[in-house]
Amino acid sequence: MLLPAQAQPKIRIQRKTQTQMQTRTNTCCVCPSQHPLIVCLSPSSVVYPVGMMMLGLAVLAVPFYLAKQTQLIAMIIVGAFVGVVEIDGQKLDVKMGLSVPTATALYELGILFLLFMAGMEVDLQAVMKAWKLILINGLGHISINFAIFAGLASVAFKGEASPVGIIYFALCLTLSSTIMVLGALKKRGEMESMHGQIILGIMVLQDIFAVFAIAIMDAFDASPTAPPVNIPKKVGFLLMWFAILLITLVALNKFVLDRLFRFFAVSPEMLFIVTFAYSLGIAAMFGHFLPAWIIGGFNQELAIFFAGVSIAALPYRVQIETFVEPIKAFGVVLFFFILGINLPLEPVSELVGSLGWGIGFALLTVFVFPVIVWTCGAISGVDSRVAFLIGNIINQISEFSLILASSANGYQIFTKNMYLTIVVATILAFILSGCGHAVIDQLYEKIFKRVLFLLDKFCRVKAPEDHGFEMHHHVVLLGFNEIGMEIAEYFRKAQGIYSYIYCCVLQRVAVCCSVWQCVAVCGSVWQCVAVCGSVWQCVEVCCIVLQGNELTSICTQV
Repeated sequence: MLLPAQAQPKIRIQRKTQTQMQTRTNTCCVCPSQHPLIVCLSPSSVVYPVGMMMLGLAVLAVPFYLAKQTQLIAMIIVGAFVGVVEIDGQKLDVKMGLSVPTATALYELGILFLLFMAGMEVDLQAVMKAWKLILINGLGHISINFAIFAGLASVAFKGEASPVGIIYFALCLTLSSTIMVLGALKKRGEMESMHGQIILGIMVLQDIFAVFAIAIMDAFDASPTAPPVNIPKKVGFLLMWFAILLITLVALNKFVLDRLFRFFAVSPEMLFIVTFAYSLGIAAMFGHFLPAWIIGGFNQELAIFFAGVSIAALPYRVQIETFVEPIKAFGVVLFFFILGINLPLEPVSELVGSLGWGIGFALLTVFVFPVIVWTCGAISGVDSRVAFLIGNIINQISEFSLILASSANGYQIFTKNMYLTIVVATILAFILSGCGHAVIDQLYEKIFKRVLFLLDKFCRVKAPEDHGFEMHHHVVLLGFNEIGMEIAEYFRKAQGIYSYIYCCVLQRVAVCCSVWQCVAVCGSVWQCVAVCGSVWQCVEVCCIVLQGNELTSICTQV
């Protein structure tokens, strides 16, 4: 069973003599190079264990996809299988040569990519527009859920958990899954809707609570070998460096980032390089270099999250997300593989003992706690449909909860029973919430529209009506570069024959890197994005037409 080390793994390059090079050891294969400074590929190469786990995931992904369930569960199952099964008296992860430094690196990269993309999902302008609704619904949901879960945890783990453990346990159960929530909103095309904006604001609040909880967790390390920590001093340095980080990021965003990213946006490769140079550089500078060089301590997870927030305000956000999303997805896969491997599933009797409370917490989260969100929605003045959708889209437990629980278990803030309870509750909530998302509209129309009718009577905040587009004798122009400008000007002069619609370059369309690299692809009517490709590969021009309540893509061969 692998337990990622708390210390950062170091890459070592060994100097070997000619005699040592001719001797094959158990940790290094024979290398063809005769140079005294060599790096050998060991039998514990990362390709073997990761490749085999990816094959297992590919097999499991099909039934999970058909069942409309999140693939996160399949990743955890694959990792748990590798961590539990024994061959010739050895655990399968050890048999495949998955070393502790490798597992630590994969685990850490997965967390960093997940937090970076969570930061990039933050739309500060949208949050500021609906800040009152977000605060009422978000803080109401977080505070009430946290209080109830803390009370239940005090009963469930009486005499077993410390006060700090109870706080972290309740926080784990309070957080909602960013991956599932964003996936549901994007699939439904409701990112720009009223409930979509409120949900995104709630996710921002939850993510901030989560990253701060991760940042301060090592101050409560309860393991026997942990050095004593002055908690007020730790918190003081954390707040000091956080203030410095925010000032730095605001200054960079105002004076540097736009010019820097505009310069590097000449090609996808350059944009990719500057994105990771900036985000990982901020994490390294504030997470390691500056605090060690000056005084105090900070957290790399907190730094990379807010680095993502600063990038989200740039006009290149959509292109960056397009390039980074596959890497983030792979990092998440690696993280959940290692998380599954490290699950303490033996002895089975202890796992069975965690099932009862885990199932209970999952059922409360999915079926009961949406009522709290409906109540907050009534207080904020939204209508029944908005309140219902908010409560029933965020009714699951977060992947960040697994990160918190895994770290808390490593610091011995959680007992084994508490950790397994979080894992059981999270997996079951994923399954039930995913099933609910598939029928959420039918549930509202057939049942809850009548149950929540009072919210409509006292509604003070109306969701803006979508009147759609009238497409009669209109030209929809996607992409507003030099060629698009000429086309728009042509139709402007011919107003007597045609009227036209074109998307505002500052609000609706991301400008292409160059005239010669432009393929327009639309995500929705309100979010037309430009994906750069080769002009020789441009075979379709897609227009988005609103027909009823559905978006239809009409493609014309060119």
